[in-house]
Amino acid sequence: MEDWTPENNEADTYDQKFSMEGGLAGSVNTVSVKLMEQAGIGNTIRVAERMGIRSDLPRVPSLALGTASISVMEMVNAYAAFANHGKHVSPIYITAITDRNGVLLERMTNSQAPVSALSKETSAMMLHMLRRVVNEGTGAGLRTKFGLTNDIAGKTGTTQSNTDGWFIAITPRLVVGCWVGADDPRLHFKSTALGQGAATALPVIGRFIQQMNKDQSFASLSNARFESLSAAQMKKLDCELSKEDRTFLDRLFNRKKGIKQTEFKEGRDDADDKAEAREDRQEARQEKKQAKKDRRARRERRKRDRDQP
Repeated sequence: MEDWTPENNEADTYDQKFSMEGGLAGSVNTVSVKLMEQAGIGNTIRVAERMGIRSDLPRVPSLALGTASISVMEMVNAYAAFANHGKHVSPIYITAITDRNGVLLERMTNSQAPVSALSKETSAMMLHMLRRVVNEGTGAGLRTKFGLTNDIAGKTGTTQSNTDGWFIAITPRLVVGCWVGADDPRLHFKSTALGQGAATALPVIGRFIQQMNKDQSFASLSNARFESLSAAQMKKLDCELSKEDRTFLDRLFNRKKGIKQTEFKEGRDDADDKAEAREDRQEARQEKKQAKKDRRARRERRKRDRDQP
């Protein structure tokens, strides 16, 4: 793409090769763009939509770096699919109504059936990689600064010119998110050190989880643990986060690679995109048909229960 080149926050990242896990843990922009280039922008948008993103997603390479305007609710809802074995569940805002004495008047349930956004295996591997973001990547402040020992996966985010700082935290039973920024993008931090999500949004989440851990009524959330990956899944991720990508002479003379400009090319052509879109529509129709059957079965069970003496 002409007149656009993704850059990383750290200059030494251009002299390294990253695994996908390493690129995610270190928030390496060039890795994100390269991954979307291979997967295809259309495929990326479709997965995001299946995970619950409803905002407009521009079909441009910079989408990989978060240029779309998305609400906190959408982001949290999408990340919840990772903790929900790849299933997207539409959120409900009111779960119950009680009177002033705490007597339950009505309990609300979600009438929409979960939608498959990712395979169970993919969501489990994504959780594992996002846990490394917290354990040794850009989200490590939850461990080092706030002393949290919970099972936590997460992701920091920082938009262009340090306008927005993001952090999404995933635990086995709770997903929370924070955005720090201003309505006017002209208002932003002067440096990445001050404006990055790890410095602005992450501390809010860190203090929130600290308070949750102190309250014994939330012990079931604080003590929840993620499922372990299978041996086959661990084998797929058995590689270093990064390694140096310089020759002996480069290191000897301290030669840096710097930014490399290449043309952005989508990994799949339109025919592949259209075929996958047809598969997505067929899967959605099947899930809708199954949900209808489930509702009919529930109505029949309730009717039988009422008819019994």
